[in-house]
Amino acid sequence: MTRTFFTLAAVASITALAPSLIRGAEAGTVVLSPKTGGFDFEGDLKSYDGSSYELETPTGSMKFPANAFDCRSGDCPEGTRRAPDQKAAVLGVGAPSHFTISGDPSIGDNLIPGLVRAFGLSRGEKGIEEFRAYASETHFHLYKPPAVPAVEVDIFRYGTEQGLTALARGEADIAMAAHAVTPQEIEAAQFSKEAAATLEATVVALDAVAVLVSPKRDVAGLTLSQLGRIFSGQIADWSELRLAPGRIKLYTPENGVGALNIFNAKVMKPLNLVVSPLAVRMDDFESMSDLVAADPDAIAIVSMAFRREAKSVPITDGCGIATPLTPFTVKTEEYQLSHRSYLYTVGQVPGIVAQFIRFTQGFEAQTTVADKQFVNQSILIGAPAAQTPRIVSQPLAKQAGQEQTVQRRLTSELGVARRLSTTFRFAVGTSQLDDRAREDVIRLGDWLRLPQNANMNVVLAGFSDQTGSFGSNVQLSERRAAQVRTAILAVASDLAPARIEARGFGPLAPVACNADAVGPEMNRRVEVWLKN
Repeated sequence: MTRTFFTLAAVASITALAPSLIRGAEAGTVVLSPKTGGFDFEGDLKSYDGSSYELETPTGSMKFPANAFDCRSGDCPEGTRRAPDQKAAVLGVGAPSHFTISGDPSIGDNLIPGLVRAFGLSRGEKGIEEFRAYASETHFHLYKPPAVPAVEVDIFRYGTEQGLTALARGEADIAMAAHAVTPQEIEAAQFSKEAAATLEATVVALDAVAVLVSPKRDVAGLTLSQLGRIFSGQIADWSELRLAPGRIKLYTPENGVGALNIFNAKVMKPLNLVVSPLAVRMDDFESMSDLVAADPDAIAIVSMAFRREAKSVPITDGCGIATPLTPFTVKTEEYQLSHRSYLYTVGQVPGIVAQFIRFTQGFEAQTTVADKQFVNQSILIGAPAAQTPRIVSQPLAKQAGQEQTVQRRLTSELGVARRLSTTFRFAVGTSQLDDRAREDVIRLGDWLRLPQNANMNVVLAGFSDQTGSFGSNVQLSERRAAQVRTAILAVASDLAPARIEARGFGPLAPVACNADAVGPEMNRRVEVWLKN
């Protein structure tokens, strides 16, 4: 539904001014702007006769005199499109900056509009949010009071594929995605080879798919394989999992929603399964969560923001490591259904776009991320001894001499320490820090600079998978930790180097099963611990 900004008197005036002769129907949606300034009007263009436009709007058919209104965007009749700076010239100010964001509705519906509003406030601007004729389109006017236009932002929410295509065509400045886009998606969007090489990704928020059951359902954890078989209908009764019997009732979001897309990509597709047609599809996630909480036979997948009174099920890997859904495990990305939300740009971007992208990484923006029920990227300190079982879990008697030495050092340095949520990971198959890790270098440097953390010193603990010899893995993990230390000191040169130490522990204390498909990648990491 379109949100309009005019009075009934204004409507009557517009209609009265319009010529009576209408000819030549025109297809498509247009935006009309008053020549003397004011709010825009949007609707489906029914006709244009040279002296007036007739639009179909949510309030009915309306006529606009061509000598008082210009066609600003959309399917404007030939020769009527107004130059973008015409309104600003009438007002006696420079043309407002403009940029377009297009892509996934799971972050475009609520998170990105919230960040646009916060961006305006950070610049001393107020915002007017104008919903277009289509529910998936929004236009923002950011202005400096009383009425000086500053920034205009269009947000289109038709999916990641459409967002990438718009970015490739130059029709959008930013593409939104609830996952790291794949080479196949980049190819399908038809980026040129040169443009694809300049594609930049910025992690704007974190999220996770929650697996919800009733608090009355006693289930300690489920593997991804079990989840796939449950949601495909292969497991139809809880008794098949050696639990109290009950016919399983499935609930999922509608097709195209981010949480279902992530679930399909991480669970169903690797198993060559599809969600059962018997699953109840809902777009009211709060109601879905409440239904599941009250029904011990029900199970649902939904964004973690909608857990409410339902119970989230830990994900268990092939080695029996059960990871619960918490903000900490999402920030460390050890909960297997966690995922990142991205903004993508290509090539050299306009200054206003660069400002917005940089803003999304700051404290104000990350506060907005949390307010919108996503997980932000601020640093958390883990609970005391929360990681101790993992750190001291390997019996020394079963280890070779070098392994015993490294295990003793691990237990001594980290056994009773507290871990920070920051976890540095590397681009797949490389020694380069990934998109999020590069920003986390800056975040950790800023965190160590805070006055309240002046006495905090950290250990960068490097870990590896099990490929190769134990000794070579210890050396590799120590080099990775030293690499992160160098990067932090480069961006925070005022920090005393002695506050940051680098250690390597090889394949010890894994966070995932190395026998699983994603386990080795998850285990190649650098953790951050407060020094004892």
